[in-house]
Parts: sequence; structure tokens; C-alpha cells
Amino acid sequence: MILNPFFLTLFLFLGAAASCEDWRKQRVSNRWILLGLGACAFGYGYLLLNSLLGHWKLRFLFLGEVYLPFSFYPLLLLHAALVTAAALFAWWIRVWPAGDAKLYIVLGLLIVLVDQNIFGFPWVLFLKMLVNIFVPAGIWILLMLTAAGVRALPRLRPAGVRRELTAFCEEALVRVMEIWPYRQALAFYLTHVFALFVGLQLINHRLAAFEVFRTGTGPLILLFFLYFVWGPISRLLRQRGFVAVWAILIVLLWLDPEVQANGLGPVLQSVLRNMVLFGFIFMTFRSTIALILRRQSESRVDMKELRPGMVLSDQAWGALRRFSASSDQPAPRRYADGLFSDDLEPLRNLADMPNLVMTVYRSSPFAFWVFLGSLLSLAIRKNVMFWLIRLWGDRPGVLEAARGAWGL
Repeated sequence: MILNPFFLTLFLFLGAAASCEDWRKQRVSNRWILLGLGACAFGYGYLLLNSLLGHWKLRFLFLGEVYLPFSFYPLLLLHAALVTAAALFAWWIRVWPAGDAKLYIVLGLLIVLVDQNIFGFPWVLFLKMLVNIFVPAGIWILLMLTAAGVRALPRLRPAGVRRELTAFCEEALVRVMEIWPYRQALAFYLTHVFALFVGLQLINHRLAAFEVFRTGTGPLILLFFLYFVWGPISRLLRQRGFVAVWAILIVLLWLDPEVQANGLGPVLQSVLRNMVLFGFIFMTFRSTIALILRRQSESRVDMKELRPGMVLSDQAWGALRRFSASSDQPAPRRYADGLFSDDLEPLRNLADMPNLVMTVYRSSPFAFWVFLGSLLSLAIRKNVMFWLIRLWGDRPGVLEAARGAWGL
């Protein structure tokens, strides 16, 4: 591994500065983004000038002596497009605010200047960075919630636990009775979900060709992807026209090399296994973690105290939607960035509205995790899921059980 010391220093400085500012002010300033983009423009311009002089067999001072082939630059454009698309998509589905998305783009471009031979470039480097960002962050959140639960154990009372369990069972029964009249639509929905997982299984077969996704990390990455985008996807799966996808999937299944080699049965068995795993583990985890984090970060604010960047709670959005439906005033836009400055004045005019309580979520600094994930992508050859599997795989039978669970 040959690293460029100048761009490595800039990479570390930029990531550390953005992380510190996000920790203090809950935002990433555009000055760091512009500094990073300017450094990228300078660095790639320098590389391109070297390539041009080297191709023409010219030398000027130290320029033109060591240069990259022209085939590097289309791959660089592909990597830049993938990084930008991933950042914008994650912002659109409210995974992170715009500042973190821009920091991810800048670090994703800088990382190639630090090491032009980085593993995964260009096709999967952006995905490797995402895994290295969100997996450590998820583990940290899980550890913090577990510690909070352990600290709360001495305060629990048996009567309170029984009351909570009884209320949960009664609520579940009510939900089942509400869903029963829509059982036909639910059957269509489950069929569409199965079709979705068949398609993901085919994608996983292709990902297995990349070394970075071997040892079982491909299915995990696909499930983490579903974890973040399940809201928009589930709305699409409720459309009956999605059945047309089945015809395409059947053709792709019969053309798939693994199906031709092993038959359809093992593939469908693996699809069902992944559906169950996603449904009972990931979605339960998603709902539980989201509920706990939101409750812990909620706080009430006065209408006059609203500021740009504040993230309104789900209850506040529901109240605003009901108000906008009964009036001519449109509801504010909802992004992970929170409120915009032009949304504040209409909201402050609602200060005298009865029964309207504004609650906001206190944002957690995430730029540090973007920086840490980018640094891990630079420091280790594969993603952190690979090393976690290797770590647990050193224990007898654990790796074999994990592979068996994924049908590998």
C-alpha cells in the first residue's frame, strides 16, 4: 500500500475537523466541503496533467515522470457517480442530513487520491464505505441501548412488566383483527416481498464474484440496504402491478448459473431463510431501535424557539398534516436536514393554535461515523463485516453455523 502523504494528511484533517464541528454545533460547515472539493479538483487535475505529459513523452520539472493510464479516469468518474448517487439516495430517504451526505462524497473522492490502488475501486468502494460507516455506528448504538437497559433493570417491578406484556398482547390482537379484512391485499404484498427477495438473491450471486463480498457479507449488505430503504420499497410492493416483475424474475432465475448447477430448490430455500431473517430480526430491530431512540431524543419546544435544522417529531408532523388538510397552508417539507429557514415563519404563526404541541428530535452527531468508516475503508482491505465474521469464526462451529444460516 503506497499512500500519498499530502492527501492523507488532508483526509485526516478534514474528517477530524468536520467531526469536531458536528459534535459542537450539530452541523457540518460548507467550508470543509468546499475545501475538500477544491483539494479533489487540484489532486485530480495534477494526476491528469501527469498523464497527459507522460503520454506525450514530455517532462517538466517532476511532472510527467510517474503517471496513470487514461483508463483510470473513466473508472474515477464511475466511482464519483456511485458515491454521489449513494449519498443523495441516503439523504432522500432521511438516513442522514445533507452535511453528512456531502462529507461522505468528499471523503469518497479524497480516498482515491490517498491510494489509487485502494481495494474495491471503482465498483464497490462506495458500498464498502457505507458498510464501514453504518455497521460500527449500529454496534455502538446497540451497546449503548443494552447498557441503558441493564442500568434500568433494578428499577423494574414484576407487576409493571406483566402490565406491559398484557398491553402488548392486547394491542397485537387488535392489530390482527384490523388486518384480517385486508387479507387478500396482504397475500399480494407477501408475494411481492418474496419476488423482491428472489431478485436480491440473484444480485447476491453476482456480488459473490467480488472478493470484497465473499465469506457471507453479500447477503448482510443487501439486508442492511433493505433496512434503510424499507419504507419506500414497502409502498411500491403494495401496488398490484408489481406482479409483472415475476415474469422477469422467472427468466432471470432460469438463466442464473447457480440455478442451472444446483436446481431451483436450494435457491428458493435460501430466499425463504433470508425473508424470515429479515422479517423477524432486522425489522424488529429496526422498529425497536427507532422507537427507543426517538423517545430518548424527544423534547418539547415553544413555537417561537424553532430554529433551522430542528427535526420535528412524528407527532408534530401528524399535527401539522391535520392542520394543513383543514386549511390552505401547506405543510413544511420533511427532510433529514430538518426545518428550513423559509418554513419557520408559517410555523411561528401557529403559536396560538390550541392543542398543538411541537416536539423535536435532538440530532446525534454522525460525521464522526462517516469519517471513521472512510478511515476503515482506507486502512483495511475488506469491510468490517468480513472481519467480524472472521473474529467470530475463530470460535468452533460459529463460522460454519453462520454460513449454514445464509445457505452458503
